[in-house]
Amino acid sequence: MASVTQTVPNFLGGVSNQPDDKKLPGQVREAINAYPDPTFGLQKRPGLKYIAELKDGVPSGGTAFDNNDLDIAKWFYVNRDDDEKYVGCIVGNATEADAAIHVWNTVADSGVYKKSAITYGTNTRQYLNALNSYDYDVLNVRDQTIITNKTKVVTAVAGTAYNLKRNATFLVTLVEYSAKYQIDIKIGGTTYTSTYDTKAGDS
Repeated sequence: MASVTQTVPNFLGGVSNQPDDKKLPGQVREAINAYPDPTFGLQKRPGLKYIAELKDGVPSGGTAFDNNDLDIAKWFYVNRDDDEKYVGCIVGNATEADAAIHVWNTVADSGVYKKSAITYGTNTRQYLNALNSYDYDVLNVRDQTIITNKTKVVTAVAGTAYNLKRNATFLVTLVEYSAKYQIDIKIGGTTYTSTYDTKAGDS
């Protein structure tokens, strides 16, 4: 039996694009179908298992997608709890009506992986105009999934007009027990009154 020796203790450092003389011990140029495991070392990537064909039907059934329908899709996974696990994708398109978000449950309901019905708000699909999967980012925060389109330029929302003499600060530095304090603010022909009693139980 041949013996194998190596000067590198393991290959668990992951992939690095740095020059070889800059890499840390254990880093590699690329890892194709490899999975670095701290316990068992560098192993083959686990295989995949065919479960079901995802179809464009709500809530179940429907027709299968064509071979190129989801080629540019951005895929994401939502894991809320043991009973709520979903896989979804974003299919961007320059034509608003053709942009779509698809979500299926990964916990079979009576053996069926149902597709969720997505409700779009007014002009919502205009945001999904990027055609590349890497132009979208997906972030799951508790029960919310946030989608961002990196091709969109972020601009400031126009602020509300500031009206002078509409805000005031009233500071009381010393109060007397059981005394009543009142503030009258007159705007135009309308007077607004606010009172406060320092007696316990009054306001």
